[in-house]
Amino acid sequence: MTEKYVLIHGAWQGEWAWLSVAEKLRSEGKEVLTFDLPGSGQDLTLPGNVTLEGYAETIISRASKFSTAGDVTLVGHSMGGAAVTLAAALAPELFSRIVYVCAFAPRTGESVAGLGEESNQLGVTGPKADINLEDGIATLTPEYIPGTFFNDCREDKYQHLLQYFRPQPLGPVITPLISGVESIPLARTFIICTQDRAVSPALQHYMAERAGISDIRVLESGHEPFISVPDELVRHLVTI
Repeated sequence: MTEKYVLIHGAWQGEWAWLSVAEKLRSEGKEVLTFDLPGSGQDLTLPGNVTLEGYAETIISRASKFSTAGDVTLVGHSMGGAAVTLAAALAPELFSRIVYVCAFAPRTGESVAGLGEESNQLGVTGPKADINLEDGIATLTPEYIPGTFFNDCREDKYQHLLQYFRPQPLGPVITPLISGVESIPLARTFIICTQDRAVSPALQHYMAERAGISDIRVLESGHEPFISVPDELVRHLVTI
């Protein structure tokens, strides 16, 4: 049976972040689905209409058309960890495993924003962004993007990607997770990125341990391993 992967991007980003890894997985005979979450990448959903539940519903809708056999590995990066957690809680029958890649793994009542504050308290200040409450978006400060997201990359590997970062709708970031996420009946893996300057590696380890995730893996990379060390990330994904 061909292994299937659904790859979900993080805040400010889009499907583009996963394209290199998707290509490498396909070259190994895997089936891979990537797409833009609402209000991200090339999706034109207005920020005020973007919600965490909408993220989850989009994942479920796209995954259900991809496979109904319950054989999909659901991979979430960064903020995408909250989205895949909720999607798996609402439709666990579609998936076989959740993989968190330096991702937020919130519990009931927790939000990405709240966990971001915990990351800050652990010494990782994270992305610098201007918050516009009226428009409901957070816009990254351009000059800080390389140091936060690509600190382990040569400039020629990321310079062309800077143009693709978009303002992040606030709704999914500030919304707490619904009850029941602790009882998702799926295997889980957490890939910790030890040089991460967006999400504290210590927080990543803490979130994995408190969730009872026994398959914890380590990448010597920053926050964008699909750009800096795609081959190593693929090796982890195909050996889970």
